Amino acid sequence: MKRWASMFAGISVFILLLGWGMTQTATRTALSTIRWLPALGALACATLSPVLHAWRWQRLLRVIRQPLSLSVAVHVTTWATLSNYLIPGYAWAPVKGVVARQIYGVRLARAVPTLLLEQALDVLGPLLAGLAGLALLPQARRISLATPSAAVAALLVVAVGILALAGWLAWRWSTRLQAWLSEAYQATRTLLRSPESYGWAFGLSLMRWTVDILSVWLAAAALHLALSVPAALLLAGAPVVAGMLVPIPGGLGVREASMVGLGYVLGYPTGLIATLAVLARGIALAGLGLAALVCQPWQEAGND
Repeated sequence: MKRWASMFAGISVFILLLGWGMTQTATRTALSTIRWLPALGALACATLSPVLHAWRWQRLLRVIRQPLSLSVAVHVTTWATLSNYLIPGYAWAPVKGVVARQIYGVRLARAVPTLLLEQALDVLGPLLAGLAGLALLPQARRISLATPSAAVAALLVVAVGILALAGWLAWRWSTRLQAWLSEAYQATRTLLRSPESYGWAFGLSLMRWTVDILSVWLAAAALHLALSVPAALLLAGAPVVAGMLVPIPGGLGVREASMVGLGYVLGYPTGLIATLAVLARGIALAGLGLAALVCQPWQEAGND
């Protein structure tokens, strides 16, 4: 019941922002004269993002001798991402691990360190983008956003602490889990000792972070909204982190409301920012679907 209530709340906020944005004259004008080239560029970036995401995971799995084809990795990644609209965002990694195990035979214990690394990088990217955007802002703007940014950072630290404590208690009291964690530990050692894993993990993460930021910037350009570099970094990064911190599936409504709030503080027209938030979400979902279609798996496992 709580899950459906949170989903309803997120959808309600999303619809309210869409409706409110459409009441603004500037929004209607921007949509009636939308620039299709930047819009298509944003869609291309949104399609490339899950492919880079899956490619990173595939390379990490190879290091721990759990090979998957790139098409299969994209398939699992897109389905796990879509599952975020039924469960909170922080459950994405467990869903991905379970799907890979049940359908493609990937050992969950060995895949755990790759999923944890991916989850950490998926938080780190938008967090760094948001902090970089904050640091590049003029001092007056930066001061007005300093308190909420500190609150987000504190919540992340608390969340990591709770997860670490829960893992330690589970390991302490479960003999069966100790064997499972032992296998995960060995896979972690293999991953950490492989120079290849660092290059692929951070190289592909950087590429993915870049296309995600470009997608938001191009979507804004399609609406005739010129975002500065600090604004693009902040609007592409901070709302994603905010969406991960609340128990609303997909962060739906939370990301969009966060973007509107940040846009207001930065001095952009709130109606256009609300439309940008909704458009960015739609483009991200369309890109996810296109990636799944383009990389439709024709084999169950193996090397591309």
